[in-house]
Amino acid sequence: MNTGSTIVDIVVGVLQDRGSRVLEDTEHSYDYVMAFFAAWGALSTLVAGTIFLVDRFKWNSLLRSNAANRKEAYHMAKAKINRPMLYATAPNWREYAPLWNYIPLATLGVLLVTSWILFAIKLA
Repeated sequence: MNTGSTIVDIVVGVLQDRGSRVLEDTEHSYDYVMAFFAAWGALSTLVAGTIFLVDRFKWNSLLRSNAANRKEAYHMAKAKINRPMLYATAPNWREYAPLWNYIPLATLGVLLVTSWILFAIKLA
């Protein structure tokens, strides 16, 4: 969360400095900043819609179910898989972890490095 806040703060500052000026007296403009936040809102709506559709059609509304239904779904999945649920304790846990699970970790790494670079550029 803090990494994203750092990146957004710096990006908004750059957009504000590079925005079109309505008057010659003004140093900053919010035209690009407003467009950035509108695009950010559209992206968050798209992500929320995707999560809703995946939950509804792939996970059978598991995210919106009550605790009893989630527990029942857990036990059904556990019986269906028929192997230990705590793969991290198994010696060959890497074969159980799908490759797409590494995408959030890679995204976090890229955002962290981007935040450090932008912060270093801003200090220079």
